[in-house]
Amino acid sequence: MVGLALEAGMSSILIAIVLVERYHLDIKKFIEIVTLTLLLSLGTLPLWQWLLDQQLV
Repeated sequence: MVGLALEAGMSSILIAIVLVERYHLDIKKFIEIVTLTLLLSLGTLPLWQWLLDQQLV
């Protein structure tokens, strides 16, 4: 159950790539946002795992 909760919290990049290409959006901005969210998730996923293991959430 913990694995499912952590997987649900991760970003779905594939859908975003399709939208960026379909609507001709700014690819540079997309890459910046994906990089930022990836870096943030590296810091917050261990915290969420600890909280779920402790059954605090």
